Amino acid sequence: MKRLLTALLITTSFTLFSQGAMAGRECIGPSIVSYMHAGGTYQSGNHVWVAFRNINSGETIKISLNPNYNLDDAKGKALFSLLTLSMTADKVLKVTDNYGDNCDDFDEIRIYN
Repeated sequence: MKRLLTALLITTSFTLFSQGAMAGRECIGPSIVSYMHAGGTYQSGNHVWVAFRNINSGETIKISLNPNYNLDDAKGKALFSLLTLSMTADKVLKVTDNYGDNCDDFDEIRIYN
């Protein structure tokens, strides 16, 4: 089952989010998802916050998913699914902010085995 989730995770991430040349700014280095928060009053309850724990330093950083990709958007649902799968499978990932490059949110996920 874990292999199936990993294969699905890798296939989905390459299909949905590969961009050829990487643009934007990497906001979170090699980390694992510590916890996620979805809902609340911001963005009509569709907003997602994620806490990442750096695998090298142990530092935890909380950052939100880009407001254009919330739970009421197709790409937001796909990103949320990838985050959930990576958290379940304990996979290392990196996230990037391609809009504004200031790491106030993220819109791209890269998952590693």
